[in-house]
Amino acid sequence: LAGIPLHLGRRGDLSEYQGARDRQFYIFPGSGLFKASPPWIVAFSLVETLKLYGRTVAAIEPEWLEQVAPHLCRPAYSDIVWSPEQGFVFARESVSCGGLTIITGRRVHYGRIKPDVAREVFIREALVPGNLRSRGDWLKSHLAMIETIRTWERKIRRPESLLDPQAIFDHFNRLVPADVCSTRDFDRWTQQHDPALAMAIDDAMYPSTTPLVPSDYPDQLMFRGHAYELRYRFAPGHSDDGIVLHCPERLLPALPTWAADWLVPGWLPEKVRALIRSLPKDVRAVCNPLQAIVDDFLQTQHSMPLTQVLAAFLNARFHIAVRPADFDVERLPEHLIMKIAVLDSHGKLLRLIRETPASAPEATQVEPSSAWMPTGLYQTRLTTWPPQSLPEHIVLEKSVRGYPALVDEGKTVGVRLFLDAQLAGEHHIAGLLRLFRIQHHALVANLERRIPLPVPVQLSLSVLGGENQSALEDFVDLVIEEALLPVTADVRRRPGDELADHSHLLLASVATNQRDYPRDAATFHQRVEAARTSLHTLAAERGAILAKIMAERDAFIHKLTELRKARATAASAGSVLAEMLTDIDHQLAFLFRPGFLRAEELWRRYPHYFKALAVRVERLKLDPFKDHTKWEAIRPFQELLDAKLAALPGRPLPPALLRFATLLQEFRVSQFAPEVGTLEKVSPKILQALWANVLDLWRTSLAPTGLAEAS
Repeated sequence: LAGIPLHLGRRGDLSEYQGARDRQFYIFPGSGLFKASPPWIVAFSLVETLKLYGRTVAAIEPEWLEQVAPHLCRPAYSDIVWSPEQGFVFARESVSCGGLTIITGRRVHYGRIKPDVAREVFIREALVPGNLRSRGDWLKSHLAMIETIRTWERKIRRPESLLDPQAIFDHFNRLVPADVCSTRDFDRWTQQHDPALAMAIDDAMYPSTTPLVPSDYPDQLMFRGHAYELRYRFAPGHSDDGIVLHCPERLLPALPTWAADWLVPGWLPEKVRALIRSLPKDVRAVCNPLQAIVDDFLQTQHSMPLTQVLAAFLNARFHIAVRPADFDVERLPEHLIMKIAVLDSHGKLLRLIRETPASAPEATQVEPSSAWMPTGLYQTRLTTWPPQSLPEHIVLEKSVRGYPALVDEGKTVGVRLFLDAQLAGEHHIAGLLRLFRIQHHALVANLERRIPLPVPVQLSLSVLGGENQSALEDFVDLVIEEALLPVTADVRRRPGDELADHSHLLLASVATNQRDYPRDAATFHQRVEAARTSLHTLAAERGAILAKIMAERDAFIHKLTELRKARATAASAGSVLAEMLTDIDHQLAFLFRPGFLRAEELWRRYPHYFKALAVRVERLKLDPFKDHTKWEAIRPFQELLDAKLAALPGRPLPPALLRFATLLQEFRVSQFAPEVGTLEKVSPKILQALWANVLDLWRTSLAPTGLAEAS
């Protein structure tokens, strides 16, 4: 081998051998190694007859060539990488001889071969990202600086946009000596010379014309005196993409329902722009220039849902009728919806929810013995206005606000303090109605005796009431509320609202968020005097519309009765038809459930539902099987709703569940009568998202005792 190294050969796929300088030969048949065909051989001679044969051959190991013919061996290096475990730059070495690779992928210390290249790799892959096991104190501060910049990149949702690796490389390249290319060399140098390795955070970032304001991207938010930690994540397509607010389960009821709406100052402009762009085209066209509108809106204060505040802002600025429901929230990018991570007492994730649950009453009502309860505010068993006026809110401590409100105690009223403004408003309305009934019992009794409804309608309503209050009492409360709490905002008629006579007035009357509630004795008495004169007029207007709806109900029930009498005689068709008629009965029972008069959707949507039901019945006569196929898409959601309704006998529907039920009715319209059209966007995906929110609310605060675990 030492004398004729280029007579080596490497066995091929068959019996041929690949020799040096791209020659191919075979072992001579008379050789003792002819049948053995070792992987590598050397031949004493190469003789060409019919083929080129190697004669007098011997098996060799290719590594021997490095020892006997180093001058003929040519190394090549690849995969030059930094190894933090070994603390040096290594490469994969391949050695060839005569054009044949004799060694492949041998791991070698590259700093001993090309120290200048190894040094560059060491700086770029070890020092710049802090990916080494060094004993120096500088490494902690260096890693903290990098993590701070990476955190800012997640907060502004621009990965790799702030950290400048080349700037960090240039910093270390100026400092590190030419002979340092491993952790061992680096630690020895730093111990001997103690260089100033730390760099300013601004020097490690790309230059930017827009300054980064850290306060626009806080690490926590304060609500009602509690700090909630925020985590930012850039993970498009994942459920926790965006901002996640970490909330211990015990503090969930204290979280305002609007808390997640407003994100953080740095993200809010993008969300506001997206919401305005989601408006109907005719409304969106008015909202220009968009950026100027967003800048002005960001100056507003907020303690309500974002869509509600933004709608009021656009109404006031452009004198247009924008409702919170006009914003297509479903079109928002995932990262613009703040998620809430509910944690147990040990900080372990229990569930991730997409909307702030409504606060539980028992959790948001301040106890009389609490240090937060102002002296003299708590009152009970009153039959007149409390001795003091009730401000909209009072400051309890720091950013914690309390909301005083009248409450209905049955035969008397009282004053309570709540931590949730929406809940306080609901109780205050109930307290105002009860106080009106107490002080003007004769007037209310006269209205109840001479209620402006036809006798058949009154009879129908009397059987539709619940255990605690009849539908007629609900009607009287509705009239009192409208008379006592007039709407102050200009509510204009919009296309699609002409569902019944005076619908624009009814829409205005149910916009309770636009009402001005009395909060002192003088205002209350002034409102009472005005209500006394308008009570019967409003009752007549309401009664006319309700009578029309009840007449539509009775006429539709008559159609159902006729259809049952004339249903198909075929056994299969008759069975399917009976099942679908049962579903319609079930829908009517829900629409006219106990307490249905207190639901806003009655005045906006019921005439619309009856149009869709009439279309469904006509098609049902022709093809029950097709109707059944459409119903199959509805059934899973209906079964979910029915299960929750069964657990709430005689109780008002929680807002989230009522919202789901309302969208389910719209889904029925889209399935059975698409030509009638839906009043808002609905799809199985939207219903599924709403249902997830219902479950989160149910588990946290709305389920009766013992039912949360069962659900």
